[in-house]
Amino acid sequence: MKKLLLLFGLCVFIYQSNAQESSKNLMNDTYFAMQQQKHHAYFIVDPLGFITLGPSIQIEPIITPKLSLNTGIRFQNLGLVSVSLFGEMDMSYGLQFGLRYFPKPRNDADRFFIGPGFSYGRDNYKTGRSYNFRAFGGTLGYRWIIKDRFSIEVADLVGLVQSKEVDVGTEWVTDMFVFYMLSVGIGVVF
Repeated sequence: MKKLLLLFGLCVFIYQSNAQESSKNLMNDTYFAMQQQKHHAYFIVDPLGFITLGPSIQIEPIITPKLSLNTGIRFQNLGLVSVSLFGEMDMSYGLQFGLRYFPKPRNDADRFFIGPGFSYGRDNYKTGRSYNFRAFGGTLGYRWIIKDRFSIEVADLVGLVQSKEVDVGTEWVTDMFVFYMLSVGIGVVF
């Protein structure tokens, strides 16, 4: 019995040693990859938004070699489709947050990305009505890096939007619909 316990203890010790070593190697590899990468963030604008649901300005810091955090603001009142669908708008905006996962390593110049996203904002109409909205969805896209300084990306955004009229009830049941939007981003890499 003592030999069996000793053998079990030895196996646990060896397993823990290997697990700690693997963990150290993973942390060192991630740190090394972050130190080796040339770029640390993207600054992106979406000029196609003037035709669709409004232009956006985004900043996208790189978290790990395969993951980045996309944050930005979209101005719905400046989009042609927004105005034609929803009528004359005063200043309307949406704050957006999303994660982008790049299956290929970050040092590949051109790469595919996918990830979830969330947006929260307010639409103000010239009639005096205002709506808060929240959107949950996902993005699927491709980014090209040009001359190691500029980027162009094309992305599909799909999700569910829920809105409620401001000062009318507290439930988010006023309106709910699925949206689709094509986004073309032009950016600077730094």
